[in-house]
Amino acid sequence: MAERSMEIKNRAGFLVYLSRLNKFLTTMTAWACRVVLLINVLVVSTSVIWRYALHSPIEWAEEMARAMMIALVFFGVATSTGRGGTYRRRSVLAFYS
Repeated sequence: MAERSMEIKNRAGFLVYLSRLNKFLTTMTAWACRVVLLINVLVVSTSVIWRYALHSPIEWAEEMARAMMIALVFFGVATSTGRGGTYRRRSVLAFYS
């Protein structure tokens, strides 16, 4: 009987550890998403200013913006899943139903 209660305590402790790890990782992916979005906005804004105001486009800006948008998708899905959400488009589901 004592062994059984010890096993339950160990499982509960492990679940608490996993819950805290999930919360930490979800917070980290949310912050990474914010940082990547901020950098993306700065790169695109700078690219537009350089292209139209200074007539000298930044050659790497489009590729950098594209890569950061892909990173935003991955970080956003990871954050949504960590918070218990699902990835879906309500407008698409409403259109087809």
